Amino acid sequence: MHWNIPRTVNSLFTGRTELLETIEKALLSQSSGNKNTQRIFVITGMGGQGKSEICLQVANFVREKWASFLTSDYPTANRTRFWGVFWVDASSPSTTESSFINIAKTIGSSVDKLPDPLQLLANTNKRWLLILDNADDPTFDYQDYFPSGTNGMILMTSRVSECAQYGTVGAEALEGLDPKASTHLLLKAAQIPKENWSSLGQ
Repeated sequence: MHWNIPRTVNSLFTGRTELLETIEKALLSQSSGNKNTQRIFVITGMGGQGKSEICLQVANFVREKWASFLTSDYPTANRTRFWGVFWVDASSPSTTESSFINIAKTIGSSVDKLPDPLQLLANTNKRWLLILDNADDPTFDYQDYFPSGTNGMILMTSRVSECAQYGTVGAEALEGLDPKASTHLLLKAAQIPKENWSSLGQ
């Protein structure tokens, strides 16, 4: 499996369970949506709400599920279901191009400009997940960064609410954590053992 993710998951990540389940079902379920339509899920919201962290959680889920296929008795076709997970920093045209070129290098191809990496992914007859993070320019058409075809799945984050229109299998406007999840995050950050939370009323 090709793994092109910038960092590990945050151990303090809290809450968002329902949203994670929604994203995983929308993107990864074999029965989800029209098989002739590329699966795209969009997370919008203000900066600091945890959009990127949610993407890391989804990427990690895909990686763990792929590993479980390798150690199971599933048919070979299912073992290779997740061929690659790739991350693109879409905060500017230069970082976007650099990220895509890095993806091409990860899968063993030498290219020096867009749209060559997009074509490589479009022509790959295997399952892959592309995370398009920080797509925050309200004047740009981000469809230019979507490889064509239906083998790939795209998870996109943006501060621009209008970007929800790109979602073919769903979109979520992220808000702050609820009081319970916020408290749990504080307890985790304070390194208070979970077994002691009940004595604090949690």
